[in-house]
Amino acid sequence: MPVTSYVDKFNSGNLSITKVAYYNGSTPSVLTTIASSNYYYVSTGNKVVLNSGIPSDVSTFRTSPVIVEYTQNANFTQAYPVIKQAGLLLFTHLYNNRSESVTDGLQKIPYGVDCLLRPYKPLVM
Repeated sequence: MPVTSYVDKFNSGNLSITKVAYYNGSTPSVLTTIASSNYYYVSTGNKVVLNSGIPSDVSTFRTSPVIVEYTQNANFTQAYPVIKQAGLLLFTHLYNNRSESVTDGLQKIPYGVDCLLRPYKPLVM
C-alpha cells in the first residue's frame, strides 16, 4: 500500500496538520515529534486525536506541552476579487439602509451586485 505524505493525508479543506510534537518530562525537556501514523485530524470537532492516547512521558511542568503545527490554506474567495467587491457593495448598501423605519419605501439591493455575481451563478435550465 503506498504511503501518502501526512500533509496530504490530513488535508481537510482549509487546514493541513504538518506536525504534532510534545515536550517530554526529562530535564531539560526535549521536543519529541509524533509519527504521522499515530494521530489524525477530526475536522468536525477541530481537534487532533492521538491513536495511542497521550504519551506517558509528557512533561507535567510545562503549561502547553503538546504542540500542533498546521498550515491554513488560502480562502477560495481570494482568487476571485470580484466576489469580494460584490460583498463590499452589498455591505455598504445594508449599512446605509440600516434604520428600523423606512420613510421612502423599501430599496432594492444595488444592481451592481447582481452584475458582479452573475458569472459565478450556475445556469439553471
